[in-house]
Amino acid sequence: MSETNTKKTVKMPHIFAILFCVLVLVTILTHLMPAGEYTRFVDEATGRTVIDPQSYTQVPGTPVGLLAMLTAIPEGFEQAALIVILTFCVAGTFNLITSVGLIPALLKSISRKFADKGIVVVPLLLIIISVLDSFLGMPELTIVYIPIIMPLMLGLGFDSITACGVVICGSAVGFTAGLANPYTVILGQQLVGLPLYSGIAMRIAVYFVLLIITCLYVMRYAIKVHKNPQASLTYEQDLKKRENINADDGQPIILNFRQKLSGVFAVGMFIFIIAGTIAWGWGMAEMCGMFIAMGIGVGLISGLDVNGLCSTFLDGCRGIIMGALVLGLARGISVIMTEGNILDTIVYYLSNMIGHLPDAVTIIGVLLAITVLNFFIYSGSGKAVLIIPIISPLADTLGISQQTVILAYQFGDGLSNTIYPTHASYMATLAIADVPWQKWMKFQVPLFLIWFIVACIFLLTAQHIGYGPF
Repeated sequence: MSETNTKKTVKMPHIFAILFCVLVLVTILTHLMPAGEYTRFVDEATGRTVIDPQSYTQVPGTPVGLLAMLTAIPEGFEQAALIVILTFCVAGTFNLITSVGLIPALLKSISRKFADKGIVVVPLLLIIISVLDSFLGMPELTIVYIPIIMPLMLGLGFDSITACGVVICGSAVGFTAGLANPYTVILGQQLVGLPLYSGIAMRIAVYFVLLIITCLYVMRYAIKVHKNPQASLTYEQDLKKRENINADDGQPIILNFRQKLSGVFAVGMFIFIIAGTIAWGWGMAEMCGMFIAMGIGVGLISGLDVNGLCSTFLDGCRGIIMGALVLGLARGISVIMTEGNILDTIVYYLSNMIGHLPDAVTIIGVLLAITVLNFFIYSGSGKAVLIIPIISPLADTLGISQQTVILAYQFGDGLSNTIYPTHASYMATLAIADVPWQKWMKFQVPLFLIWFIVACIFLLTAQHIGYGPF
């Protein structure tokens, strides 16, 4: 028997298997860890429910049994329902837009213009997306961006991983740097009493360092794929996509009047959706409704009959079923922790561990604690009102400025979103792009580790200089 045949190939477990193992582990923890909770009250300054950091008490245990563990999965789907529906609405609508020829026509035009310099599109899009998320703090918009950017990347000779790198990493850079992120920086500063938008010079430095590193990393990978498509982590998944894009005679696609009119309608609706999220505070329910309206409008204006419109929409939904299922399964983890009353206990133990670290590296312990919690609580604002009131007084006793605490929170909350399967928005983005989480991890983990080292350097520097005003 040859050496090639005897060599075993190590495969990463399926994402469903990984998440189910985490479900089982968390269920076991509800039997082993004491149940506990903090007293919660409404903070008059922010109007949010926060915790009293001195109020942790143990409560009667509520261990989760086998039946409750299994029912946590459908309960997780119930909690993740809106983002799952948004994922289906976006996928179905953009399949309609593609089917009527709008996206192929746009891609051919852009591909001809950037045939010899397509790599410049990568940093350009990274900058645009990162700037938007730095001020808006809305990673949910990556679900909207990816159907447009992914075929563009494929048309320019890159791959689906490059598209996700541009969208997800660009979003994460902006969200983490948080020049004016309302859900982490502004809320955190409110909770500890810092002047709003203070300390922006350091955050600008963080933004540019993370952006440069990310641009170089994604561009390096994109260039490698452009030179050798088989080097792509998603080469097999992208074969069919490339065939659809390249199945033409090299001539420009001519759209008729109705197709052009439907294109104008789609662009108008897209701008309207972005404006609604910014100006009127639309949530996912409103976005779902607008994408349904966009799909119906594009289909009818372009000339599709009702049956064809429905079939095309459903075809788009079928392609992202697995990714949508992952969202609900991941949310079941938080359901179990809530029912078992161990989330506050984990926060309590982590805060105690931070307090026993050497003073010189205490802030790194804060970063690690928030990074761990981010697996279980992906909401930036939800995590802030839970953990910052505990870390803030601890920082005072250890001589760490409150501004440095907020910086640590930014890093801990933002960077790991790109690798955790419990982050709904980014997982939905991978689902729409048809990029398996395991393959995404091969691309993203090295970049995350680089980001993490950079974060540690910035935090140690901030702690050393007394990053303030206090």
